[in-house]
Amino acid sequence: MEVRQVTSDEWERFRDIRLRALGDSPFAFGSSLSREREQPEAAWRKRITWSGSGATFAAVEGDVWLGVAGVYPDEDAPALVWVVSMWVAPEGRRRGTARALLDACVEWARVRSAMEARLWVTTTNAPARALYEGAGFEPTGATQPLPSDPSLEELELRLPL
Repeated sequence: MEVRQVTSDEWERFRDIRLRALGDSPFAFGSSLSREREQPEAAWRKRITWSGSGATFAAVEGDVWLGVAGVYPDEDAPALVWVVSMWVAPEGRRRGTARALLDACVEWARVRSAMEARLWVTTTNAPARALYEGAGFEPTGATQPLPSDPSLEELELRLPL
């Protein structure tokens, strides 16, 4: 398995895995399958680079994409980055795929001299929370309703870099 940065020319592969993620784990994302299914090519290309300021990483084995994760700097606090949209396909789980994606995002942030990484995790997503806390992320105490399903709550986690 290799983790590498996704290019905007790979927008169709990215779209396919993102839609698969939203179908598999709707409780884990702030968006929905129906909303993102309708996005045009330009939106997918823009999303890969987070409007030119961030990056998307893919875990790839041969020609199979096992997972993705994104990272981008906070618009108001450039020393802060957000890790977002992480998902690993069932066939990539329990193989270190998620940790490799998370490490790639954190390394991207460190190279850009970020001082802190943050993310939101649904409180009911125990495996994701265990992954993040195992990598050193700690709760900030902040919570919010999940944008795509306000009946669920998200917890903010942070990692000093």
